[in-house]
Amino acid sequence: MGRGRRRGPKPLRFSALVNGLGEYIDLIADQRLPERVKYPLQDCYRSGFGLFYVQDPSLLEFQRRFQEETQRNNLRTVFGVEAIPVDSQFRDVVDTHDYEPLRGVFAEYFGRLQRSKQLERYQFYQGYYLITLDGSEYFKSESIDCGLCLCRKKANGRLEYYHQIRTACTGEPGATAGHTVGS
Repeated sequence: MGRGRRRGPKPLRFSALVNGLGEYIDLIADQRLPERVKYPLQDCYRSGFGLFYVQDPSLLEFQRRFQEETQRNNLRTVFGVEAIPVDSQFRDVVDTHDYEPLRGVFAEYFGRLQRSKQLERYQFYQGYYLITLDGSEYFKSESIDCGLCLCRKKANGRLEYYHQIRTACTGEPGATAGHTVGS
């Protein structure tokens, strides 16, 4: 994956994270009837990871157009996605399957960071890490909602459904404001 010089210890490279994600996706029980499966869970969840990784709400549509025009797929190259799911199928699959096994990805990768001593420079006080938090809205609609959507009434009286996410970023003590070192 990727070109050029490889950086960092092998267990911490981006390809190791993507491969580890794949192992945890395999722990999700597929609830669909095998004869009706068009997109494997691997492709759906890896596409979702790619969507959040590049922080683009239209990633899947962009990738489909790009693949049609160039016969190449960056989701395949970078995230290991073989077939890009259509938006509705992507949502149906991700919304109806238990994501609990994916929680292990964070714990495993964080453990790798600790064992490699890469996090030591981020320790701030008595071995604790300096973390900054930020919130962002990543979905909103007046017509589409799920059981986990937040809801607000707009000035025109219509309801708007939305999701928000809280993100954490490690900060290096002594770094100047606005210059985060790692995330």
